[in-house]
Amino acid sequence: MRTLSHRGLPCNSEAILATRPTCSLVGCTLVCEHGHPSPRIVMTLGQQIRSARLAADLSLRELARRIERAPSYMNDIEHDRRVPSESVLADLAAALSLDLDQLLATAGRVGEGAEQYMKSQPMAGMLLRRVSDAEFGERELKTLIEQADKIIDKRTDE
Repeated sequence: MRTLSHRGLPCNSEAILATRPTCSLVGCTLVCEHGHPSPRIVMTLGQQIRSARLAADLSLRELARRIERAPSYMNDIEHDRRVPSESVLADLAAALSLDLDQLLATAGRVGEGAEQYMKSQPMAGMLLRRVSDAEFGERELKTLIEQADKIIDKRTDE
């Protein structure tokens, strides 16, 4: 874990959000100098991709070459000027060892399979709207995902 200095502010202060972490790994846990977790720092899609690219010690041109895209297109993605398609996100996830589900979520995409499923199963759309309307927090969403995983595991065991 990396230490995030809070410059004399109380631990877990919202002002920590304004500071930039030195960690280049996506999803790492940042703590203050006393070891208390800091508020979650949310990175944009472009920031996540750039951070992972730098952690992999890749130039923008090299990453673009690996996924067969123009460097200017990659630059636009990293600066949040463009939202890549699901296939480009899949290429980026593979090239940078990132979680595709996390990239899709950050990009505001559900994926083609999920879109088709929601069209064929209207109840799925109803569930998503209820969760959205209730403004579930991260803890509630994790619980919901855990419940879905249990149902999936139970179905595969049968």
